[in-house]
Amino acid sequence: MKKGEEMNRKTVSGIMVTLLLVGTLLLAFSIQPVRAVGTIYIRPDGSIDPPTAPIHRDGDLYTLTDNITCDADGIVIERNNMTLDGGGYWVQGPASYGVFGIDLSHTRNVTIKNTNIKGFRSGIYSYSSVRNTITRNVLINNMEFQGAGITLKKCEENIVVENDIIENYYGIIVAYVGENILYHNNLINNVLQAFSHDNSVNVWDDGYPSGGNYWSDYEETYPDAEELDDSGIWDTPYYIDDINQDNYPLMEPWTPIPPVEDTEAYIEYVNETIQDLQDGIFSRPDEDVPDAKNDFSDLFDDALENIDEGNYEGAIEKLNTIKMRMYEEIVESDERQEIISLIEDFIEYLETLL
Repeated sequence: MKKGEEMNRKTVSGIMVTLLLVGTLLLAFSIQPVRAVGTIYIRPDGSIDPPTAPIHRDGDLYTLTDNITCDADGIVIERNNMTLDGGGYWVQGPASYGVFGIDLSHTRNVTIKNTNIKGFRSGIYSYSSVRNTITRNVLINNMEFQGAGITLKKCEENIVVENDIIENYYGIIVAYVGENILYHNNLINNVLQAFSHDNSVNVWDDGYPSGGNYWSDYEETYPDAEELDDSGIWDTPYYIDDINQDNYPLMEPWTPIPPVEDTEAYIEYVNETIQDLQDGIFSRPDEDVPDAKNDFSDLFDDALENIDEGNYEGAIEKLNTIKMRMYEEIVESDERQEIISLIEDFIEYLETLL
């Protein structure tokens, strides 16, 4: 990378981090609190205790309807197979020892998303939980007594993706067991970005070219690292401990795909773009034109049919097949990479509809 390009990239990256920090801090300081009566519980039978808590239930979906401040633990989840959607609201703690923003202990198949959490010993705490998902949350200023943004202890097969974890003492703590997957998180200005304890082996990236996490101290830690093949990924893994590392650290903060308001328009856009790009690929003599093009068209048509039926899992399976076969059967080209990137974005969008 040329010196001027490197300085420009560092400037852009710095601006993105600054904007992320400023935006999050402005939100944090503008909280209009609602006083919760002690801790809010979502009981094993699905009931909300106390029933006056600002949470709306619709089947297995629980949605915050206002900001909450807490004198103790914020929300304790005791049931399995549910989603808590924070709706962009804040859960703010008392900044005292031993209290958690959201406690997921001893649960399975629970999703926590879109929740902003500050002022606890741990923003999200989970002990002995399996197959939970923590995604698109903001965890900031959980500093008391060496607090953490997210803590997973004796947890297995949990997924932690697309969270902003900012200015906590520990960004993420993972301890005692392992096999958790953590990627596309922004770890910014935490005293210790990540801590793994007692031979806990976890996965800290989503492979190449999807990438791992953004670490704000990366360039200071690895000043000689370079970009890997114009991918937006550093070529040197981020070391956590001897058995944990992010193999594909991101060069800039992860930004999620903006929500698509008109699903039909987005599908039409994806369809037309892929057809155009396919025409570019299969017009070259180095491809097996009739068979490959027909196969890809059939798979994509099947995916669109699955979407019409509401079978998003089936559509995702077809799209993943197309992506895999693009890598295996099509000569590398700009069009191929555009199709792969477009399909990856499309899959991520469909996953939000599950």
